Amino acid sequence: MYLSTPEFSFLQLAGVLSMQQLVLVGYWLCAAYRIQEGAPPLPCDPVTTVGDLRTYLDGAEGCYGVNKARKALKWIVGGARSPMEVNVCALASLPVRLGGYGFSVPIINYQLDAEGFKQELLDHKGRPYFEIDLYWKDRHVGLEYDGAVHYDRAQVRKDKRRLNSLLAHGERILVVMFDQLADEDVRETLMNQLAELLKVRRKEATADDRNARDALNGLLFGNEFSL
Repeated sequence: MYLSTPEFSFLQLAGVLSMQQLVLVGYWLCAAYRIQEGAPPLPCDPVTTVGDLRTYLDGAEGCYGVNKARKALKWIVGGARSPMEVNVCALASLPVRLGGYGFSVPIINYQLDAEGFKQELLDHKGRPYFEIDLYWKDRHVGLEYDGAVHYDRAQVRKDKRRLNSLLAHGERILVVMFDQLADEDVRETLMNQLAELLKVRRKEATADDRNARDALNGLLFGNEFSL
């Protein structure tokens, strides 16, 4: 029996998928979770890394799809722990012509040193850092996706203490929940707020830009693409 490797599969898919779809596949291959039917994502080791994909593609010169695959790597970040981290990161960082907002690519699950903070304010007791879902280190700006667990009253109190600590540390954190992401107007407002914090001047979207945005939103939030 012959089995493909994740890296070769990525190269093969470059020949048949759109750039947006290929970027999503790259995120999934490098993610630290697996989907479970009817259950939260299961933490696991990534099947490959962005570095391993790049190394493989460096040795695949002349192969069909290799240039497209290399280009896709510019917008892929490893280590996501949930589908929504992938979706928000892709939406924020893909270029406008591909439907994204064109912000610089953030770090996923950045570990911010929490030395000097009280133990009860950390994400997890005994862990000497805060973990931020998406983080733009040069601007001290973060974006957190809060899933269903964050609706619990005790968790809400903990989240507020944590955000206050991060604010006191000089970090600026935006928080978004799924019902906000599902609303196009709210999603646009969130990205405008993120642009303001990142000091990015957005140009007025053209008709082609809006069409590309609608297509990407369909991929990310409309269940229009899966493997």
